[in-house]
Amino acid sequence: MVARYKHVALQAPMWGNHVTIVGGLEHVPNMELWKAHEGQRVAFKLSPKIYKHHDFWVMPAHAARFNELRVELGLTPWAEFHLTIGREYR
Repeated sequence: MVARYKHVALQAPMWGNHVTIVGGLEHVPNMELWKAHEGQRVAFKLSPKIYKHHDFWVMPAHAARFNELRVELGLTPWAEFHLTIGREYR
């Protein structure tokens, strides 16, 4: 859908479609809890808006559980989350 609507070619995200809970450069204070919830499914609401975030195409995603996980890991809450759906192919 994004490729036709925005006229761009997309690659699948390296880790598949996902919601990022911890940014790649963040230091995680409670690292011992890193995989405590691995594989757990989280219900979330998805907005139909599609936009570009750096080289990625994403859709806004909302769930209180996202920030619960961040706080458990010793991180500050984020105001916004998104579902990554593709990386712009260059």
